Amino acid sequence: MRSWQHFWSEFPATVGGTEFLRQVGHTLAGEPYTPEQFAAMIASIRSALHLTGKHRLLDLCCGNGVITRELSPFCDLAVGVDFSAPLLGIAKLHNGAGNIRYVLGDALNIGQTAFEGGGRFNRILLYAALQHFETGDLPRLLSGLSTHAEDGAVILIGGILDASRKHLYLDTPEKILRYERYRNEGRDRLGTWWEPALLRDTCKAFGFGCDIDQATPARPGARFRFDARITA
Repeated sequence: MRSWQHFWSEFPATVGGTEFLRQVGHTLAGEPYTPEQFAAMIASIRSALHLTGKHRLLDLCCGNGVITRELSPFCDLAVGVDFSAPLLGIAKLHNGAGNIRYVLGDALNIGQTAFEGGGRFNRILLYAALQHFETGDLPRLLSGLSTHAEDGAVILIGGILDASRKHLYLDTPEKILRYERYRNEGRDRLGTWWEPALLRDTCKAFGFGCDIDQATPARPGARFRFDARITA
């Protein structure tokens, strides 16, 4: 099993200091999202979370804060959490704002994390990061989120690798062979592919509503990724 904490602590140093999208793997075919693709991704997140400017946002696995910064104008407070100290250093240096706080922490232990000023969050985001968890981690992750979610909070787990559409990503023999080789060598850069029904059923067990979106065409990687909009 790959150590994602080790990977995300080492990888940023191999990328240019201001190549923010590449630093956190927001790429397609090896290239960072275009400005248009990135804008579409941010727009889809804002729409799913219904950000109005009066929300307290918890951005888990925030990386270098490239998404947190874009969402912060539409929040009263944005708190970004990540377990990579190098990525958080970049976030504080380049992607800060007066209403953003960055905190070093592990999403799997978020239930035991106390935030400065206290209070719960009415918006929670985990974007393009669920692939770095195992399926058995999901109940623990949701339990931690429930600790910090206000009643009626909206939680977006977005950019999830869709197991039912994995073939649309691995669409050539060469890609399949490379993928299998990297997995066998412990160099898999993708992680876990998820069944939408597993997200829905696990959320239901926690008393959460869960709407699955597999059809937002402008979202980068929409052919093989889905979003789960969860209501607490």
